[in-house]
Amino acid sequence: IKGATQESYDNGVLQMLWGVKWVTDCQYEVTCTKKTGDSQIEVGDKIVIDIMSIDGDCFTLKRTFYCKNLPQGDVDPESTFCLAK
Repeated sequence: IKGATQESYDNGVLQMLWGVKWVTDCQYEVTCTKKTGDSQIEVGDKIVIDIMSIDGDCFTLKRTFYCKNLPQGDVDPESTFCLAK
């Protein structure tokens, strides 16, 4: 994440730009502001990320995806990610 913008890449090619807004210390929202690739995500779609836990270089997130067809949101199960060393 750089400042208030997050970039999404696929095979080194920029696919989307996201506006980032922190809601609390453990929750932030990203909203698609620009789409350059072929994706089902559209400009204006939003993902709310809840940080459930942090353990060293690993963190567990819960993500809720909101779009025109899913205004109530679609929750992804908790996923754990680790930073590469």
